[in-house]
Amino acid sequence: MKLRSLVMLINTKFEQHPLALNCMVGVGVACGGDFLAQNAQMRLDAVEGEVLSYDKTRAAKMGVFGAGCYALLLPPWYAFLDRKLGSTGGLGKVSVE
Repeated sequence: MKLRSLVMLINTKFEQHPLALNCMVGVGVACGGDFLAQNAQMRLDAVEGEVLSYDKTRAAKMGVFGAGCYALLLPPWYAFLDRKLGSTGGLGKVSVE
């Protein structure tokens, strides 16, 4: 699949199901960030000969938080900011975010 067709597919799905796509993005970003954090923590805490594993429960909790925060809380917040500050709020909008 070419990149252009993938982007078109994502845009189409976003228009049809924006909440579902926002949830997937939130889960991906939160779990990816948690994966990187756990990886860094394991490297810092590594003891020779010790086998460390990823905390899947922690990653799942971060995924749920990412889906809830990104998909459910941020879109209404940005809509509120657009109503109050306008879409060209400039520095004032950036400082509130």
